[in-house]
Amino acid sequence: MVVSGAPERNGRRHVKEVCDLALSMLKMCSEMKIQHMQNRKIMMRLGAHVGPVVAGVVGLTMPRYCLFGETVSTAQQMESTGKPMMIQITEECRQGLLTFGGYEVEPREDTIDIRLTVCSARPSPQLNRWNPLANR
Repeated sequence: MVVSGAPERNGRRHVKEVCDLALSMLKMCSEMKIQHMQNRKIMMRLGAHVGPVVAGVVGLTMPRYCLFGETVSTAQQMESTGKPMMIQITEECRQGLLTFGGYEVEPREDTIDIRLTVCSARPSPQLNRWNPLANR
């Protein structure tokens, strides 16, 4: 999973940067040779989506910068339902690419069903005041 525009925003360039990276990854995969299996190629599926996310550092022993939200879930579903050696993007991503020009996008022949679990959450006063470093 890669992200552009977080934690520092970069205007609308995030869609271009992510899609350029995806194209570069596909090119590298097509040129890569597996040393012990010369007649086989590495096949990669890629997916992209644009939208808002919630970000934060999670963990005490091994902290990680994590992204959460419907945008992340949709991007993961774009990847998991994609076809090998193709980049599957959402309509929002396609619209973002149109503003830059120079990209050829074709619709997928078959349709896919995207299922998202939408959760509602409300802030908890205890969680807002929690400081993991206070217990050390």
